[in-house]
Amino acid sequence: VAQQRGLIWQLDERGKLIDTYILGMLIDEGDSNSDVYTSTAVAINDYGVAVGESPSYYQETESLTTAAAIYIGDAVSSINQDDEVYTSTAYDINNDNLVVGHITKDVNGTTRTKFFVHDIEADLTLYPDDFFEGSSSVANSINNKSFVVGYGESEATLTERRTEGFIYDYKNDIFQGLNSLIECDSEYDIVQANGINDNNEIV
Repeated sequence: VAQQRGLIWQLDERGKLIDTYILGMLIDEGDSNSDVYTSTAVAINDYGVAVGESPSYYQETESLTTAAAIYIGDAVSSINQDDEVYTSTAYDINNDNLVVGHITKDVNGTTRTKFFVHDIEADLTLYPDDFFEGSSSVANSINNKSFVVGYGESEATLTERRTEGFIYDYKNDIFQGLNSLIECDSEYDIVQANGINDNNEIV
C-alpha cells in the first residue's frame, strides 16, 4: 500500500529541527491494495494536537472517503458525523481543543459544504446555522477566544451564488456576515475570511 502521511516537525527556539513525528490514519494500515492513501496535517495547537484529514471508510463500509482527522500522540480520531455526511476536513484548532472545518452533505437534494466546530474534550460536533439552509459554508480558522471565521454563500440567484466572509462567536452562538459589520457605503465586499488572531484581527 502506498502511503503519504501527515508529519509534525518539532523545532527548538533557534529553529533547529529536533524531531519529526509521522502521523497515523483512520483506516487500517494493514490493508493491501493498489490505492494511494494520503493523510495531511494543516494546523497544530500549543499542546501538540494537530488536525487535517485522513482516508476513512464511509459509514463502516469498504468504500473509501475523506474524514477530518485529529492527531493526539499516536491516536487518530475524527469528528461526530451523521449518516448524511459524505466527507469532512479539519482546517484549524485552538488551545481549547476546538476544531473547525467543513463537511459535505445533501441539502434539499444538492451536495453542499457546511462548516462545523468540534469540541474534542466533550466529543461533540456542532453544525451552526449559516447564511441560509441551502448555503455552502467553510470554516478556515478559530482563535483562542473561540471566534471562527470562514466564508459561505450569502445570496443565491438563478445565475450565481454570491459568497461572503463570516465570523461565528462559538461561546454565544452568534453568526454574522462580515459585510454587515462594515460601513454601509464601504467600497469593499468581503467575500472570504481566511484567518483570525487573538486580537480578533481577520485576514
